[in-house]
Amino acid sequence: MMTSLDPSDLPDPHGLDDDRLRVLWVMMAADKGATGIGAAEISAFLEKECRIALPRQRVSAILGKERASIVRVGRKAPAKFKIMKQGEDEVLGSGFQPLRIDPEKALTAIRKVEDIFGALKGNLKLCDTYVSNKTFDFLTPMKDADSIKLLTENVQDSGKFLRDLTAFQKEYSVPIEVRQANPGQLHDRYLIHDAGMLLMGGSLKDLTKKQAVIVALSKAFGSEIARAFDREWGRAKKLP
Repeated sequence: MMTSLDPSDLPDPHGLDDDRLRVLWVMMAADKGATGIGAAEISAFLEKECRIALPRQRVSAILGKERASIVRVGRKAPAKFKIMKQGEDEVLGSGFQPLRIDPEKALTAIRKVEDIFGALKGNLKLCDTYVSNKTFDFLTPMKDADSIKLLTENVQDSGKFLRDLTAFQKEYSVPIEVRQANPGQLHDRYLIHDAGMLLMGGSLKDLTKKQAVIVALSKAFGSEIARAFDREWGRAKKLP
């Protein structure tokens, strides 16, 4: 019998975006450690513990395509695998609960957003249609990022914005680049990171002025949106 972790430690598998994340979820929840777990065991665990039907053949196909998120244990058949840190980060990142921004609890909202942004890793891609120098207040916690690309259309008080951009570049070690797209090209506000994507209901500069929500989306979805981001990035004008 597999030993499950406390369910509160992991996101609800029914709320995960795809079968791949559910497979990785089982590899954490089943807690098989160094011995690893196979496709049949994962399929059985999902059916028995979660009431989720995922055939062994489908699980095998998913495991066969994975690289950095899992590693095979030994060479004996049937193949067994254990999850790596990248896979754990994806599962835990996918469990981010929607954050409602309440203007009446602005300080609480700011602290929560700072905590979320401070945990993001990788080459961050931020699309925010309206920015000002206040936008940088939410970029300063991103100290674990490898780089930040900020794509926008509208810059409020460009003098102050460029002043603070220069100050950010001097003070923080995280490389940042800002580009301005042509009007009408951007609509949604989102932030792509290594483990997925955050969809934001408002611009960062006005985050605590109105009711808004921040929702986490999967790495697969983030990868699709990243391609669209890259296209617009290539056409946009660099600032300054």
